[in-house]
Amino acid sequence: MQTLKYKHATLHDAPRLARMNLELIQATAHRNPMNQEQLKQRMAQWLTKEYTAIQFLLENEAIGYALYRQDPEWVYLRQIYIEKPYRQQGYGKQAILWLHNNVWKKQRLRIEVLSKNDPAICFWKALGFEEYALTMELEKPL
Repeated sequence: MQTLKYKHATLHDAPRLARMNLELIQATAHRNPMNQEQLKQRMAQWLTKEYTAIQFLLENEAIGYALYRQDPEWVYLRQIYIEKPYRQQGYGKQAILWLHNNVWKKQRLRIEVLSKNDPAICFWKALGFEEYALTMELEKPL
């Protein structure tokens, strides 16, 4: 496994991040209906307001990203994505450890994981994360 390099994303990177975000939505069976153009606009808004994105690079090519914001009591990691050919090779763990130690300064980290996304749940638990709360929904009226 190669060592990742890290780069802050700018508005120029919003189209690439939107493409990856769409792939993340599809891979996790998230019910977000936005198309790539809508995701690009949303990503641009996030990057100009409260969120920061860090890209993960191998040989100067982005293979993933993390999107987060600094809240008063923790860092909220909204999205993390690794391109499919690079998954299950340790790059996600390498990225989280680097961010935790170098960017977030070992602050408390909060994430949300879709309850049926077993690979992600296993990933986060392997890093030491524990369940804290359970969000429940009712889609149809009783």
